[in-house]
Amino acid sequence: MPWNEKWTYDFDDASRKKAEHWEYRPEMKRALGSIPSIMMWDDHDIFDSAGSYPPLLHQSPIMKGLFEMAQKIRLLFQHHTTPEKAREHRLFGYQGHNLLARCGPNLLILAADGQTERDAKTVQHEKT
Repeated sequence: MPWNEKWTYDFDDASRKKAEHWEYRPEMKRALGSIPSIMMWDDHDIFDSAGSYPPLLHQSPIMKGLFEMAQKIRLLFQHHTTPEKAREHRLFGYQGHNLLARCGPNLLILAADGQTERDAKTVQHEKT
């Protein structure tokens, strides 16, 4: 069964409503505005073990569609960018979106995208 535009709309709409639920809560605004944070997803952010399924399921149109939508929402709400502009905004990797964040003069954090290049045998592609 192919991924379709209705699912794209529904997924996008539901994800935005979920994010807005947190965004409009005063305590969340205060917390996110005052606590430094660096966000990166893992294999449980879409659903448990996403990316670790057998190739037939992992490469299916529905799984690919779910992943593309989840990637779009993650980049928008966690990194304030889009798939098209992620490289311009200093996210890097062979296919994924890893980041380096300088946190003061003596601390550099590498946040590895453990999802985009993931399959049943690999977490990140060797070229990353």
